Amino acid sequence: MNQRKSLKELNLLDKFLFDEAMDDPENVKTMLDIILSQNTNLKHPPGVVDFKLLNEVLIVLIMPFDLFGYGLYRYTFQMKCEEVPELKPDDGATRIFLNTRGKHPELVSPELIELLKYMEHSTDEVSEACECIDEFVRLEQVKRQR
Repeated sequence: MNQRKSLKELNLLDKFLFDEAMDDPENVKTMLDIILSQNTNLKHPPGVVDFKLLNEVLIVLIMPFDLFGYGLYRYTFQMKCEEVPELKPDDGATRIFLNTRGKHPELVSPELIELLKYMEHSTDEVSEACECIDEFVRLEQVKRQR
């Protein structure tokens, strides 16, 4: 049977705490800036969706294990045709799989590694050691408020 964790035991990999943090559009922006290694512009903050205006689709999965076994922190996929591999639709769909336990820091930004560490160990101690978390709402505040 699945044991319930106390709020204090939760980290950002837990749906409840992640949803709580992502309610703040600034947290969403900060996280996407780090994951994509670029300054992003949220056209439609969370909760505001006009499906006629959506162009790019970005699916990000964050896991505390390496789904593919290559030791990478980030695996990025874009769709291609099975029969004609060089044929790729220009649909703007990207899937990013993040592994909190990657082993090749030279392939990603230090900020992404800090963010992934914070995702798995969402405590004040870890956030204070992570420079990129300064803009991110401290989740210990959220935990204390509940």
